[in-house]
Amino acid sequence: MPTVLFFLPNIAAYRDRVQLLMEVSRGLQRLILVVGNVDSQLDTSGYPGLEIVDAGFKRRQRPRNLWRLNRLVSRLITSESVDIVHDTYASLVPLMFRKSRYPGVVFLTSLFANEGWRLKHVWGDVPLHRKLSSWNTATMYLNRVFERAAIKRSDFVVVQAPGLIERVTEFNDVPASKVKVLTNNVDVDEWSPQTIDTDAEGPDSRPLRFLFVGGVGRTRGVPTMVKAVELLGRRGVDATLTLVGSAEPNAEQELSHLAEGLGVQDKIIFAGRLNREQVRDAFAMHDIFLYLTINDGSPRIVLEAVSTGIPTIATRHPGIEVMDPEGHAISYAGHEDAEVVAELAADFVSNRPAWRERAEIGRQIMVDRFASQSVARQYAALYEELAANPIR
Repeated sequence: MPTVLFFLPNIAAYRDRVQLLMEVSRGLQRLILVVGNVDSQLDTSGYPGLEIVDAGFKRRQRPRNLWRLNRLVSRLITSESVDIVHDTYASLVPLMFRKSRYPGVVFLTSLFANEGWRLKHVWGDVPLHRKLSSWNTATMYLNRVFERAAIKRSDFVVVQAPGLIERVTEFNDVPASKVKVLTNNVDVDEWSPQTIDTDAEGPDSRPLRFLFVGGVGRTRGVPTMVKAVELLGRRGVDATLTLVGSAEPNAEQELSHLAEGLGVQDKIIFAGRLNREQVRDAFAMHDIFLYLTINDGSPRIVLEAVSTGIPTIATRHPGIEVMDPEGHAISYAGHEDAEVVAELAADFVSNRPAWRERAEIGRQIMVDRFASQSVARQYAALYEELAANPIR
């Protein structure tokens, strides 16, 4: 069994992935998890093959942090007889330029957001000055430089769905055989169905409650959701839309203007950021989860929503479609297709038992295929395969 070194920026923001890696360690000789900052307590009892190493990152000191990280990993590769190095966020690019010093060690990099694809297909119609005026969008250009270097220098690239392979090869001189798939996981115990009774009246006497969680803006289809609320009103279905998360640049103002123009400004609720417990409660307090993205690699929030048993309408984005290709649980709509969203929602109002049954199927899919233990087996199998055929 191989020894694997895996890098994550911290623990608190990556709890689900840390839980996954704990399970992965059971199938390896050792898993050395190098963490930029150990900012949360972690009970590793019962995982003897897992070792956590703190890289000692300091806030707002990225160059210094990366220098320390790459020196640390370089030492660990040699001292701990590491077989596979698995990078995230192109943090180990400097080390990859010197990977010839480590013969037989396989270097992987996980690609969570394909910046080359996003810059053309998601933000391509936005003027350059607008993209550069916001830190969130301007950093895509810098991230693209690191992304391109990581893809070129690593031995294999990891994405979260088969449909994302073509997106990598479209913008990088890399064969499809170099791109591997490891799906995202979900903690099915934490994200489990629950009931919160907030109404004295039954569901037929209150508005239909939509929920969205994520980056609030056009790239995740929020304008389409607002339009669907208005279309439902015309059909006699009273609906509200709760938006949870930080807004994309200028998004809140633009969405408020859109809602006012459609006369549904009192139906749109900007809830801001919520913690995990509050998000879990929000799933239980709403009727339908909407996620009409064109932006993500593989949005974990959809896994979490489906795992809690809330009926879900989403786009056939590769990172979502991999969860339910045949549409047994997730209902699909286009990124800008408010009519289809409204039709599906109206059907939900008329056929709630059928939608509850679909939601139960979705929950079972999450338990069977995307629980941490199941996905951990994917990781261990890939590591075994690569270790058995090291790069020479």
